[in-house]
Amino acid sequence: MNTYFSTFISGFSDVVQKTLPTLLPNVTIVSLLDGLVLFETTAPVERVKHIGYFNNSFLLITRLTKTEGMEPYHIVKKLSADLDLSEIAPLLPEKKHGTFRVVVSKENELTHVDKSLIRTTQEKIMHETYLTVDPLKADYEFWFLIRSEAEAFFGVRITGLSTRGGKQAEKGELRSELAYFLAILSSPKADDIILDPFAGHGAIPSQRAYLQEYKHIIAGDADPLLISKLRQRLRHLPETEVLQMDALRMKPIADHSITTIITDPPWGIFDKTVSDYNAFYTNMLREFKRVLSQNGVVVVLTAQKEILLQAGAVVGFAIQEKYDILVSGKKAAVYKLTASQE
Repeated sequence: MNTYFSTFISGFSDVVQKTLPTLLPNVTIVSLLDGLVLFETTAPVERVKHIGYFNNSFLLITRLTKTEGMEPYHIVKKLSADLDLSEIAPLLPEKKHGTFRVVVSKENELTHVDKSLIRTTQEKIMHETYLTVDPLKADYEFWFLIRSEAEAFFGVRITGLSTRGGKQAEKGELRSELAYFLAILSSPKADDIILDPFAGHGAIPSQRAYLQEYKHIIAGDADPLLISKLRQRLRHLPETEVLQMDALRMKPIADHSITTIITDPPWGIFDKTVSDYNAFYTNMLREFKRVLSQNGVVVVLTAQKEILLQAGAVVGFAIQEKYDILVSGKKAAVYKLTASQE
């Protein structure tokens, strides 16, 4: 059994606690902080690596608690004092000329400590592994992660040094980790018929398909240019169709034919495409209610919290769950809604 620590979007701790045991076998959550989870599992490294809502995952080497008032230098010194890499060395792929770098992060920002201390740490790593130092083109990263909750961790990063799947996000595209959270909040089932009427660049349909359990996915958008790109991006996903349509008048969608809506509608912060957001959200939820099947659910991300709540009350939606988060520095929330039965 190995111990890992993984970072995720702040605000979703309850979701991680609830769903991580369903994603990995034999999981024990050791510690759960806001945006970080420390856990043990018998799952192979590759399985941990591909948990979609983690920003980054690390194989734990050592941990330090009660770091109140300690400077980064002293924390790094304590963590690296008696390094034992014997357990992690076999988990590193066998390369004759592997390279690494050492990274120090304090409260989610990279920071510097005394170079001689870093050199000492580098020498210990080189002594116990086949790796050599290369700060610019490293195959592996060893991280000192210092948290505001008076805890610090030292581990080797197991997630790639590029974005998951090797694809850079488009401008305005939802982060894959956030799209995955939205998808898993919908409580995926094998008979789901899923709709994203504001699909944009397709992050939500892609991540929902990544979870595998579904019957059909419909990705819709009003923008013909985005539709063309969407068809290209989603062409390999099974049981998925792309439709150009107005989310307020979804003529191609039959009444009560959708079990799950997962979407990120306009907020009026990063875009100015809507003149009256009160009317927009009310009409949007009315249309959602029309196409939703009995016991259907809506998972929606928005910064228009009050407007969504008011529109939901008018149309007849109840809030099942709510998670306050930040998106690009803006306050937003994720809501899981169900419609009242008439």
